Amino acid sequence: MFDEVSVVFPAFNEEENILSLLNKSREVFSRYFKNWEIIVVNDGSADNTKDKVERLAQEDKRIRVISHAKNFGYGGALRTGFREAQFKLVFFSDSDRQFDMEEISLLLPCLEKADIVTGYRVTRADPFHRILNALLYNWLVRVIFAIKIRDVNCAFKFIKRPVLETISLESNGALVNAELLYKAKKNSFKIVEVPVHHYPRKSGSQTGARPGVVFRMFFELLKWRIKWGCIG
Repeated sequence: MFDEVSVVFPAFNEEENILSLLNKSREVFSRYFKNWEIIVVNDGSADNTKDKVERLAQEDKRIRVISHAKNFGYGGALRTGFREAQFKLVFFSDSDRQFDMEEISLLLPCLEKADIVTGYRVTRADPFHRILNALLYNWLVRVIFAIKIRDVNCAFKFIKRPVLETISLESNGALVNAELLYKAKKNSFKIVEVPVHHYPRKSGSQTGARPGVVFRMFFELLKWRIKWGCIG
C-alpha cells in the first residue's frame, strides 16, 4: 500500500457524473493508499456540481471543493487543484467518467521508476471529429515540442511533487497537458506511459470539442511555441 495521494478532478457542469465518480474514487484510492484527499475544482459550473460535492464533503472531510467564480478553462482548473494539493503524489483525471478508476492499479507499479506516469488510450471512445482533432493535435505537439508521447491529453496521470515544484504551469486551456510534459522533459524528469481503456460518455455533454475550445487549444499551441522558441 502507498502512503498518500492528492486526487484532482476539474469539473465543469458535471452534476450527472460527479457523485458516481467520487464514490468510486473513494473506494479505489482507499484500497491502495493509507491517506488520500480528493479536490474537485468546480470551474464556474452553472448546474448543481458544486452543491453535490459540498454535500458529500460534509460527510467525508477528505473531499474538498474549490470553486471558480467563472470558467477559467481546463488548465486553469488543474493549476488550482495542483496548488491546493497537500500530498507528495498527485493524480488527476476528468470528471466525465470516461476512465475506469480501477485502472490506477496499472499505473502504480511504474511510480518507482518514473516522475510522471501517464495513461494512453488504447482506443479512444469519442466522436469521429474529436478523434480527428486529437490526432492532429498530438502530431503538432510531438513536432513542435519534441515530446514522444502517444496520447498527450490523456487525463489519467500520476505526478510526483518535485515535478510540480520545479516547473511553472501557465496555460489555462487544454494545452496544459502538453506544457506539463514538455517542461517535465526539459527538466529531465522521467515519463512512463501505460495503456488504459477509454469509455463513451454516458451522461452530461462534452465541452472539449466546442469550436471555441478547439480554437483556443491550437492558438495556445502556437503562442507557447513562439514564447518558448521551441520546435522539434
